[in-house]
Amino acid sequence: MNKILKITISIIISLFFISCATDNLSISSLIQPKTANKQPVVSDNIFDMPRDAYKVVLAIGSKIIKKRGNYRDVVLQSPYQSNFKEAALFTFEKAVLISYSDNLNTNSKMLKADIYFIDSLKRKIAYTINANYLMKNSKIIVNNYTVSDKFLATNRSICFIVPADKYKNIFFQKKDVLESFYMLYEYAAKNAVTPNSNNLYNIEKNWAILVFFMNRMSKSATVQLGIGDNTNKYDLGYTKDSKYINFDGWRVATVVGKFQLLSRSSKKSLFAKAFFTPGKEYTKNILTKASDLVGLCKIK
Repeated sequence: MNKILKITISIIISLFFISCATDNLSISSLIQPKTANKQPVVSDNIFDMPRDAYKVVLAIGSKIIKKRGNYRDVVLQSPYQSNFKEAALFTFEKAVLISYSDNLNTNSKMLKADIYFIDSLKRKIAYTINANYLMKNSKIIVNNYTVSDKFLATNRSICFIVPADKYKNIFFQKKDVLESFYMLYEYAAKNAVTPNSNNLYNIEKNWAILVFFMNRMSKSATVQLGIGDNTNKYDLGYTKDSKYINFDGWRVATVVGKFQLLSRSSKKSLFAKAFFTPGKEYTKNILTKASDLVGLCKIK
């Protein structure tokens, strides 16, 4: 019995020394190092922020979307003129406090936060706020602040299929529809084919495909609408006839073609494929930057 025990102990010891001599087997390699967060998030929601911080963020946020907020104890010393054209359609969604510093000697504070807004269509827009302020008696005096655009790294899209004559009518008799993203979206939704329109599916005719990208994007970001016979996210399909409309950062892609819509007799499928590529705001390795398939609509 003692002999077996000695053999077992010697095997365990030998294995220990082998593991110590192996480069890939060490304590440090077994413990995953914590990845350094270049921009640590102090709070990922408005409720966990310091009281003064969320008041400042929401007060500036109300200026951005041109709404009157009940922030009488927050005094914004520097004026801010929002150029957000459709601000009235948006409401506060969330805010993230990225940095926060408090100088107890001078009662001065600094913060950086991202604030997000959303509308009834689930469109999104975001800004980054930097603010310097003082706590004075019962007031929060914001000496200066900046508001800069923040563009989301991802996007999503919604597709409508509209009879081509209805689409062309926009440029002749319904030009007011082109005044805003919302008005064009509403027109497309009202005139789009529905599952109840079975009689429209049986003949080959001209159709217009409209793809609405729902998150605001930078000027350097790009979108593409392709028509293809597969769902491959690396295959753009045919894009030469696609046209694009830009509504203050929200894009709409359109294309007109002749086909039999959702034909059951057809053995070959056809898809509208929407792609989004971020612009200069992309902060990761440029080699990993690529077009992302953000919408796929089967049209045949």
